[in-house]
This record gives sequence, C-alpha cells and structure tokens, in this order.
Amino acid sequence: MIVLAFFILLLPGLAWQVWLDAKGDLASRFAECIGISLALPALVGLATYLFGWRFSGAGIIWLYGLAGILAVFPFFRRKTAPLLESIPDSQSPITNIQLLITNFLPLILFALLLAFRFYQARDLALPAWVDSVHHTLIVRLFLETGGVPLTVQPYIDAPFYYHFGFHLSTALYAFFARLSPDQAVLIFGQFLNAFVSLAMYRLGMALWNDRRRAWVAMLLTGFVFQMPGYYLTWGRYTLLTGVGLLILGMAAALDVIHSSNVREAAARLAVFAAGALLTHYFAAVLLALFFAALVLDRIVGGRVRPWQLWKDEGLRAMILAGLVGFLMVSPWVWQVWVAGNQYFRVSVVAPGQSLDEVYFSGYLDYLWFLLGPYRSQVMACVGLAALVLVGWRKKTRPFAVWTVAFVILSLPWGIRLAPFRPDYGVIMVFLPAGMLIADAFVTPLDAQSHAWFRWLARGTLAAALFSLLVWGVRETKDVVNPVTVLAHAEEVNALGWIEAHTSEDANFFINVTYWQAGAYRGVDGGWWIMPVTGRRTFLPPVLYGFDAREDVLAINALAERAAQFADCSADFRAFLHENTLTYVYLGPSQGPLRPETLAGCAGLNVVYQLDGVTIYAVDLAHLEP
Repeated sequence: MIVLAFFILLLPGLAWQVWLDAKGDLASRFAECIGISLALPALVGLATYLFGWRFSGAGIIWLYGLAGILAVFPFFRRKTAPLLESIPDSQSPITNIQLLITNFLPLILFALLLAFRFYQARDLALPAWVDSVHHTLIVRLFLETGGVPLTVQPYIDAPFYYHFGFHLSTALYAFFARLSPDQAVLIFGQFLNAFVSLAMYRLGMALWNDRRRAWVAMLLTGFVFQMPGYYLTWGRYTLLTGVGLLILGMAAALDVIHSSNVREAAARLAVFAAGALLTHYFAAVLLALFFAALVLDRIVGGRVRPWQLWKDEGLRAMILAGLVGFLMVSPWVWQVWVAGNQYFRVSVVAPGQSLDEVYFSGYLDYLWFLLGPYRSQVMACVGLAALVLVGWRKKTRPFAVWTVAFVILSLPWGIRLAPFRPDYGVIMVFLPAGMLIADAFVTPLDAQSHAWFRWLARGTLAAALFSLLVWGVRETKDVVNPVTVLAHAEEVNALGWIEAHTSEDANFFINVTYWQAGAYRGVDGGWWIMPVTGRRTFLPPVLYGFDAREDVLAINALAERAAQFADCSADFRAFLHENTLTYVYLGPSQGPLRPETLAGCAGLNVVYQLDGVTIYAVDLAHLEP
C-alpha cells in the first residue's frame, strides 16, 4: 500500500520534472513531484466535470501508464534517474557522507514523520470526526461515477461544488490499492500530513536557499507544533492537501521572482494555483495574498514603481502564471459562485461585537484552545518574536508581510471573509511560525564571530531543537481526541454485516445530535452507514447542506425531532413509519436512544447484536401507532 501511495504521489510529477527540466535539490524536487501529482489529476477531474467524461479502470491504468513511460523514457536516454540528477555528478553519495546527509536527510525525516503519523492513527478503525464521513462519501461517489459528478446523487439530492482535489487523488489510491473508500481516506491522509512538512522544507529552500533553516522548519512542523498533526482527529484532509499546495505555490512564486529558469517555475506555479483552487478555497485565498505581498515588497523596497509593475519580468511572470492557473479552473469557480454565493460575503466584526453571536458560543475560548496546548502557544509567541527580530530582512520581508496579513485575517475582529472563519487561520499558525522560528534559530550561526561563539550557538540550537522534538513527540503520540472518534473496530464489523445482509434500498434510523452552523451529525458508526455501505440513513452526511434551503430545513427538522427520542414512544414509532425507515442502528456510544429503552418495542426485531452494536429490523406493517 505504501508503494502504491507513492506511485500515485510521484508518477505524474516525475514525468513533469523530466520533460520540463526541473531543477533543485533532491528533497525539493521530491516535494514538488508530490504537489504536481496532486494538482494535475485535479485538473483532469475538472475536465470530467465540465465535459461529462468518465474513466473506466482501463482508462485510469492507461493514463498512469503513459505518465510512467514519459517519466522512464529519459532514464534510458540519459542513463540516470531524473530525481537523482539534483546530486552533482562529480561526487558519489556513497563515498561522500556530507553529500549523502545533505541530499537524503530531508527524505529520511519524511520517512520518520510518515511512520510517526501512522503511529498516531494506530487506534483508528475509521477516519475520525465529522469531515471524514463526507470525505469518504465523495471518494465513494468518484469511484462509482468514474469522474467528478454534477450532483451528489444518488446519495443526496444536491449539486456538487465541494473542493475535490483530495478526494480525486484518494479515489485513485483506493482504485490501485483495492481499498475501501474509508480505509483509503485514513491511509492516504497520513501521507498528506507528512507531505505538508516536506513542503515546508521546499519553501525554506526557496526563501533562504539554506538547508539548515529548511530542515528546522520541517522538524518543527512535523514533530513540535500541535498542528498539522492534530488534523488527524478532525479528518481535515482537504485542508492538509490545500496547505501543501499553498506552500509549494509560495515556493514557486519565489522561484519565478528569483530563478533563472522562469518558464518551468511559472508553469509549476500555474498548476499549483489551479490545484489549490480545486483542493481548498481558503488555501487559494492565502496564495493570492502571498502574490500581493510579493508585489507590495517590490514596491516598498523601491525596486519597482507601481506604474512600472508590468516591466518587472519576475512580477509579470508571477502574475501571468497566477492568472493562467485561475483561468484553467475559472469554470469551476463560476459553478461554485453560482451554487454557493449566498455563503460568500465580506463584513467587518467590530471589537465591541459579541463573538458568541457572530460565530458560536464560547468562540474566543475555542480559538485559544486551537492555539494550544501550552507547547504550541509558546511556539506561537516565539514565532511572533521572530517576526519582529528577523522577519523584516530582505529575504524574508515578503513572507513577513504575508504573515502580518495572515494574522489580521485570523483575528476574530476586523475583516471577515465568509464562509472562512478566524479559526481556519489559527489552525495554520504553524506555517508562518515554523518558518520564522527556523530563521531565528539559525541566524546566530551566521554571525561573524569567534569560533567559541559559533560552537556555543550550534550547541544551544541542537539542545533547544532536541528538547522541543522530545516535548512535541511525547505530547502528540496520542494526538487523537477520543471525543472525535465516532466508530470503533466493532462497528466496522457491524457495517460489514449491513453491506452483506441488507438490501440496497435499506433505510436506517440512527442516533443524532446537533453539531454546528445549523447542521446535525450522527453520534456513532450509524452515521458511517451511507459512505461505507451505500445504504441510506435519514440523516445523511453534512453535504446535505448543499441541498435547497427548504430541503435542508426539512432534514434538520427530522434530526431535531429524532434527537429527542429516548424510548419506544408513539412519536418514535410514527417517525419510523412516516420516513419508511426499515432498520434501527444503535452503536455502543451514549446516544439518546439505547437498546434497553427499546426492549419489547412492537415492530422492532433484533437482527444483529454484537460488541455493543444492536440492529433492529423494522416491521412497518405491524408497527404500533
């Protein structure tokens, strides 16, 4: 499964790098391989949405076979592996230990981090929390339709306009690895979590061309900060993928500004910008913000006047690349706007306004929780100090400008770009803080001073970094919040029974509760019935929010009513009858309705009872009113 994951994550990008003559060190090219391999399939997926194309299994194999031929062909012509071309020919990595460490250390760290991510997910039988449920349903939908559909039918009667880059790559992984959608989401998601840290290394190289700073940024992101490791407990795999493409897009923008190989860098930037727009809208907004920071830096730095922007070759290439990326996906952007424009608005939250009313109850405490635990709060403060101390130097000034804009956007007061909330930015603090702290940590090593000071600085850095790594690993090895685990292994067995022993038109009652923003969620493995088995539940995954408003309100009314059931009441029996519910699923969680309260309930017959899971068949004809 690991080999197949890298097959999906590397092959299209490798073909790209071979034919466009990409440059850079080994780890940077490896990171870009992954980014390109995520972005290009998303663009093909957009074509399936726009033109109705559908791919069979043979068609998918043919496309990846073609990518393999394009990637391998130059190997026979040049007699060298394309990725390894970044290692100088004049020295052998086998005999030169310094060169070996320089080129392969980031990849070794990536492998260690990947193993750690799987360790963190070791107890999960299914992906955690609410987002994972609809992510899995979308992956299932893509596998069944062979492309990106116009609607979520037959599961939900709603148009489809959800950012889909992660789901498409995961569906490809599920296809090649012969995994169920839920397991593909769980496994592939850990590769993407580790990928974000590798992308941080790539951005560090683009920003400073200094491996030391890039290594430190990678280590801090992967092992010290609470985020993005904590994304596992939310199942925020779309944001993980989007953040990875955002970081690589920022690196590509810097390459366009400073690189001599502008053509390849601009093409890469266009693909990353398009991929970000198809993968997570907030990531795309932050990438556009970085473009603006680069332009502003050129103007403030006096290198170009506002009316001469177009004469600056680097800025012109960057703006054109961003525009090309936007134009490639503009039909999708238009569809999203048409379908969901009621959610998009710009407003100002005044300092005197109650955040509980603007967002939800306890919102300020929630933001502070997201900045935590204490370790990450300390790191955020250190990052803020680093912004003041080293952020405004020439190399990092554009990044510092972007960081300030990012912080302003993440404040609970001030400008609000709905549907994005400040907590979206708070859980991404690791990005600017990690880069700035890495710069601050390594800066003393560059000081022109006595040898004893340099050795002291190195020792201090090594001790501080080692202490932080130990602190981070100890506190994040059990990063999953038990509250967010909806289903355990015993419920996976029950879901398998449902798939094997119920008809395709089966319709289930499940325990539900209020979630947030006017939406309801399931409380146990019952909510996984639709994405895992294809059977229906009266409360579908939260994608039902894409439906017409009157239908959303109708589903919410059903859920509000169902959340009150605590026994075999007349209202409960009427609910089953009115909604033609043929089964009742009760998991081992503490939902409002329990097996002991349904004992002797007429019309309900136990058909499965194992490991705390009870499933009843509903005899609608004999259900007492």
